[in-house]
Amino acid sequence: IMTDILLENDIPLDIVELDREGVNTLATIENLDKNRSYIFVSNDFHLARIALAAKRAGFDMSNTDNDNTFSLHAVDYVTGGRYSREPFFVFREAVAWWFYFLKTLV
Repeated sequence: IMTDILLENDIPLDIVELDREGVNTLATIENLDKNRSYIFVSNDFHLARIALAAKRAGFDMSNTDNDNTFSLHAVDYVTGGRYSREPFFVFREAVAWWFYFLKTLV
């Protein structure tokens, strides 16, 4: 589905890195090539956890002139509004963010 969205928006797939082995956000970020820069695209409430995982993996958000950097981009909801299960998704993100944060302290 994500590749279809990219193609519909004229994003060439040769600049996209697909992680078919990433079972979750943390695994995918840890699988990325540390010598490249990335734009992470997700819904607005997922971006904080992505940023935390990227910083933990050694990516830098402040220096965009070098490799090994990242930026964030929130996508619009395509369902015409917020998710019907939004309370669940927000709860899951809050729990996951703390899990990621505490994992960085270990």
